[in-house]
Amino acid sequence: MTWAFKRQLFFVSIFVALLLAFGFLIIFPYVNKLPTCIDNKQNGDEKGIDCGGSCTKACTFEVDQISILWSRTFEVIPGRG
Repeated sequence: MTWAFKRQLFFVSIFVALLLAFGFLIIFPYVNKLPTCIDNKQNGDEKGIDCGGSCTKACTFEVDQISILWSRTFEVIPGRG
């Protein structure tokens, strides 16, 4: 191997490494998407689609129906029921 060939090989390998790094930086965000609570997919630790787990929105199957145990009115202004 001559000195000139080694030098050419060095520069070509640097160029290829830069191309690979640049391609990785472009492709990586599309391939590795983090789970979110607004992507209409059940991913991460969600118990339903975008609900439960680490999401703040509660799933409909986890919420109990509201039951009124008693109700009573009280007078706020005298004479106005």
